[in-house]
Amino acid sequence: MPGYEARIVGEDEQPLLAGEIGTLHVKGESNALMYWKNPEKTATTMLGEWLNTGDMYFVDEEGYYVNAGRGDDMLKVGGMWCSPIDIESCLIRHPEVLEAAVIGRSDDDGLVKPAAYIVAKNPDVDRDAMSKDLQTFCKSELAGYKYPRWFYFIDDLPKTVTGKVQRFKLRMLQD
Repeated sequence: MPGYEARIVGEDEQPLLAGEIGTLHVKGESNALMYWKNPEKTATTMLGEWLNTGDMYFVDEEGYYVNAGRGDDMLKVGGMWCSPIDIESCLIRHPEVLEAAVIGRSDDDGLVKPAAYIVAKNPDVDRDAMSKDLQTFCKSELAGYKYPRWFYFIDDLPKTVTGKVQRFKLRMLQD
């Protein structure tokens, strides 16, 4: 967009190479100066001329910016950023899955791994068998670190009135 610049940075705030997932920063004349009466949020979002969007992006091989999800939804699995959207897209390609949502869950060693919430097309499905089938399916379609380790079957995903999955409600189910 004319008048704006964008960059993708890593955790050290340094620009990343094409293909690497990082946080999108934008700069332009219409950027806000601060959050009203919220200096903590201002300090983490307004970085001089740059605005930290909180969105995770990467630049593809053609130079296009590709959204990988909200930063607070992203998972760091085995030291690699992982977008729940990638895993969910794989899961909904399975013929028995109506809807899917993915969040992070700590394993017994305290390491974050993907956990999937599934709305099955057939609510009477054998959940153990389907879990094994979904795990095999994901392993064949995704990078090794991305496959879900746990599957939870629910009747409906919690959503906003606009249809966005409320991942925080799924995280609350883990507590």
